[in-house]
Amino acid sequence: MINRNRRVQSGHAALLFALMIPLLFGVFILGTDGARALQSKARIEEASEAAALAIAGQSESSQESRDALASRYIRYYFPHSDIIRMETQNIPCSQNQDCEKITSATEQYFEYTVSTNIEQKNWFSKDTISTSMGNGLNVGGSAKARKYQSQAVDVILVADFSGSMQDRLPGENKNKEQQLIEVMKEVADTLNDYNQHSNLKSELAFTGFNFFTKKYTFDSNDLKYYNYLICKKAHQNQVRQQGWCFDSYENGRNIDVNATVSQIFDYGAYDYWTEKQIIENNSWGQDIVSARFREIPLTDDFSKFKSEISHFYAKGGTASYTGLISGARLAYDGDNQRKLIILLSDGQDSNYSKADDNISSSLIYKGKLCSVIISKLNEKLVYNDSTQSNEHVVSKMFAIGFGYAASDYPVMQQCVGQGNVYDAKNSEAIKDKILELIAEEMGRLSPSD
Repeated sequence: MINRNRRVQSGHAALLFALMIPLLFGVFILGTDGARALQSKARIEEASEAAALAIAGQSESSQESRDALASRYIRYYFPHSDIIRMETQNIPCSQNQDCEKITSATEQYFEYTVSTNIEQKNWFSKDTISTSMGNGLNVGGSAKARKYQSQAVDVILVADFSGSMQDRLPGENKNKEQQLIEVMKEVADTLNDYNQHSNLKSELAFTGFNFFTKKYTFDSNDLKYYNYLICKKAHQNQVRQQGWCFDSYENGRNIDVNATVSQIFDYGAYDYWTEKQIIENNSWGQDIVSARFREIPLTDDFSKFKSEISHFYAKGGTASYTGLISGARLAYDGDNQRKLIILLSDGQDSNYSKADDNISSSLIYKGKLCSVIISKLNEKLVYNDSTQSNEHVVSKMFAIGFGYAASDYPVMQQCVGQGNVYDAKNSEAIKDKILELIAEEMGRLSPSD
């Protein structure tokens, strides 16, 4: 009787075990794929944080470039998964409700967000095992990074003051010149706030350009006009003195490109022109001298800076290379380790359609103008108070198009780099971009809500 009961119980146990196999296997599947899902969730949050910090560090301008950069980070973490959603944002302080509540510039920040979803294949698919969690797993993650201003910086604004800056953008009641002056004043106010509420001593400089830049000489109470060009020897004569080596502004064949670029920081290399010489030797002469602007060297007297630019007036053609060379020289004179040269223009250089002879093209493509400027600046040593040692300058160059697609201008992309060209549709966008560039190079993760 006892043996018979044992045989019956043994049969029950076998039957019970057989019935529990699917349940046990389901628990196994849930444990393995579930654990993988939790691990993937943690990793995608980590990947999103890395992507947000990368975007903050590189100040990617367009939605496409930010999404592409974030996607590269997500794919690095999940090489065998599909990205089914990618959203990134660049939120200036003026559009961030949390940031707007903060009054001090030192506490203001730019915020960069990344939000993404991936689809990951499960180890046990629905097609093969009915008790699986499905064929794929949708995992999402998000992160935010902020960028503050924490280092002193020399900011050099290289501004287009050609006649087209007198035009208005659609729907605006002020012309581009007036809007740009207001933007520069707001930048000066922000730098002033940085300096007053920290131990920073950031400085601001300005140089305008049409076909020339202008430098005021206080000892002689006179303006000197520079186009920063050096002619080939055959064209250095009494009529076309140094720097006046072309018959028209689209003709750059008579310019000694290598000499012009190699002597940027040689302060005696370039001849200047007087107002009388400009008028007598150039069909644009009257417009060139009618424009009212001049170089303002690096300064932290922001009240005086704002007062001086208030009276500036745009007129004449466009030659951005004059502004770039002038800006580089202003940057070299600064004592801060970080230097930003920001070119602001509302259009391509005059006569750009003459691409073969265009002066800007020759200087940038053949002479490597912008690369030379950056490399020469970065060779300079300045004293770093934090490390109490001399360190190399870290300089960057950017271009912002005011009401036109500067990113479609190949010469400018070649100059400052494709990732450093921005298109701004209005003055608010210009201001936000300049302040973003001024903020520190690397971001920090935003606090959790």
